[in-house]
Amino acid sequence: MEVDHADTVLVSVATGLSAYDASYLWLAGHLGARLVTLDRRLADAGAALP
Repeated sequence: MEVDHADTVLVSVATGLSAYDASYLWLAGHLGARLVTLDRRLADAGAALP
């Protein structure tokens, strides 16, 4: 699925994650899905976003 690159950059800047990791957060939010990951940094960033 294609992601919104501008929104992904905003998520990346807000979380300090790479654009690659931020794209997973953006996509999960866009789909209203729960992000499942073993990456602690990514999971913590996802939990901190509204």
